Amino acid sequence: MFVDFARVKDVKHIFFDLDHTLWDFDRNSAETLHELYETFKLASYIATPEEFIEVYKEINAKLWKQYAIGDVSKTELRHTRFRSAFSHFSIRDNDRLSEEFSTEYMRLCPLKSHLIPGARETLTALHFSFRLHVITNGFMEIQQVKMESSGIEDFFHLVLCSEEVGFNKPHPEIFRRALKLASARASESVMIGDTYEADVVGAKDAGMHAILFNPQKGFVDADVIQIHSLNQLIDVFK
Repeated sequence: MFVDFARVKDVKHIFFDLDHTLWDFDRNSAETLHELYETFKLASYIATPEEFIEVYKEINAKLWKQYAIGDVSKTELRHTRFRSAFSHFSIRDNDRLSEEFSTEYMRLCPLKSHLIPGARETLTALHFSFRLHVITNGFMEIQQVKMESSGIEDFFHLVLCSEEVGFNKPHPEIFRRALKLASARASESVMIGDTYEADVVGAKDAGMHAILFNPQKGFVDADVIQIHSLNQLIDVFK
């Protein structure tokens, strides 16, 4: 499929999503859950950590989609995901366990430093010529720790979390607020993220360009600019 990257050649501001786009959420989360499986002795209830992670990931993904559209709160998301996962395995004393498990997960996971392949090289190459920013639906106190732990915080002029604005992606208001805070024009700005609805549709509704980070090559739309590895951005914007 031919992709017309010429549409984004004149941008001055590049906005990134964080989780699944720069910070390797799946790898960092799985590593944390493996550790907590041992710490909380879950082998007494669940045969393998992989079995637990598979159930948790499905529940967590659904809750994040609900959070994006305002159907669940930050607090509900944090506690419901583990309570529901433990309920799936019929674990007793679920409330106490899910509370303690959630606290430890939120403490440990942001300290993990794995990035999506090519992220550091791409940011290093781009930050000399462009102003780089982050727009994320993640929680403020967590996202900053993630960037510090992975050593990428200094690349960005602006980091905007949805809860600071009161709107989650894909609501165009979070993109408009980011543009205003970054002193950026929408026509000179591009959003790069892994979620079509939140990152691409939301950015376009705010008048920005958008690039879908699609490493699994699972989305095909002739009108959507896509990349399959972050390193492609170095050639796109050189």
